[in-house]
Amino acid sequence: MAEAEPLLAVRGLTTTFATDSGAVTPSRDVSFDVAAGEVVGLVGESGSGKSVTAKAILGLVEPRRAIKAGEIRFQGTDLLRLSREALRQRRGRDLTMIFQDPMGSLNPLMRVGQQLTRLYLAHDDTGRSRAAKRAAARERALDLLRRVNIPDPEARYDQYPHQFSGGMRQRVMIAMALMCRPSFLVADEPTTALDATVELQVVQLIRELQEETGMAVLFISHNLTVITRLAHRVLVMYGGRIVESGPSERVLGAPAHPYTQALLASTPRGGKRDGRLRPIAGEPPRLAA
Repeated sequence: MAEAEPLLAVRGLTTTFATDSGAVTPSRDVSFDVAAGEVVGLVGESGSGKSVTAKAILGLVEPRRAIKAGEIRFQGTDLLRLSREALRQRRGRDLTMIFQDPMGSLNPLMRVGQQLTRLYLAHDDTGRSRAAKRAAARERALDLLRRVNIPDPEARYDQYPHQFSGGMRQRVMIAMALMCRPSFLVADEPTTALDATVELQVVQLIRELQEETGMAVLFISHNLTVITRLAHRVLVMYGGRIVESGPSERVLGAPAHPYTQALLASTPRGGKRDGRLRPIAGEPPRLAA
């Protein structure tokens, strides 16, 4: 029996940016798969190339010519061969992203409800009347605000982002990402700016929504504790390359690569035997070198 094609297949992805210090290559020959309904964790230090890889998948790398090589096949289609308009139609509807900074990602001049419904309306091709589309968009937005535990969603719907706490803004970003029922979600360090209690709540929420909807998730983080709670498989990125990958239990329980071992040893969980953390010596490799 032929093996099922993965929902997302990245092959040989290489990105290079021109800078004043010379060419920088944040991702080098990166290859991995994400199956339908699977949660894959992408881990590594800041500057290892995680976010650039994620943005390349969604066509958010500028300039576009910075992607020098590779394929990004989603549901059998190479996204790199699509026009900007065709990719825009897929993004937000079929594949979407939660960004690190919710305040920087939400428009401060638009009410939260407007931002949620605007995305829905941009991808509503049902042929219904404009009034019917707007009513459906509002209903969908309020339902998602309830599901991500925003209190009093009817009142919050008409408020602005600055009236929300950091944790609530991140919940709004999760609701926005789910407005069009995507089959693939990229979460780019969505808990970085949150305190430990709110972080746990957001991680639990993403896990519950993933299990409920069956969407695939690429969860990017430098926090291995978060990845342990979420991911079925783990990819470890170092110097723009995937250096280790496999089931979470194996990679995080019995890592084979020295860098993965060092990452685990530098976390509270990895260094708690004698009460000391073991920082990784030196610095990550310079991507311009």
